[in-house]
Amino acid sequence: MTQVSPRIVLSDRPTSIQYALLAKRLMHWKNAEYALRRCQLFKLLSFSIITLSLTAITFNALTPQTLPGLMFITLFVLLIISVVTLMWVTPLTNLSLTHRNELSKKFYEEDFNVEFSDSKILLINRCNSRIYCQMER
Repeated sequence: MTQVSPRIVLSDRPTSIQYALLAKRLMHWKNAEYALRRCQLFKLLSFSIITLSLTAITFNALTPQTLPGLMFITLFVLLIISVVTLMWVTPLTNLSLTHRNELSKKFYEEDFNVEFSDSKILLINRCNSRIYCQMER
C-alpha cells in the first residue's frame, strides 16, 4: 500500500497520477458531503425552533396569559431569527446538494462508487469491485 497523505491510502498503483486525482476528488467529495450535512442540520434546527415557537405563541394567544410578556417577545424574536436563518440556509443546502451530486456524477462516469464503511470512505471500482482509495472519515 502506498500512502499519499496521512489520511488517504491508495490500494493499487498502476498510474499514480490517476490515483492522486481520485484521492483529491474523494477529499473534495468528503468536504462537500460534510458541508451538506451541516446545512441540513441548520435547516432542521431552524424548522424545530420555528415549530416550537409557533406552538408556544399560539398556545399563549388562545389561552389566558400563561407566559410573561418578556417570554412572549423572546419567542417571537426567536421565531423571526429562525425564519431568516431558514431562508438563508435553504439555498445553501440546495447548492451543497448540487455540488455533492456533481462530484458523485464524476465518480459514476468513471465507474466508481463511493461507500461508507465503519470509519472509512471507500472508492470502489464497479467493474471489478476493487477498492481503489480509502480515507478516514
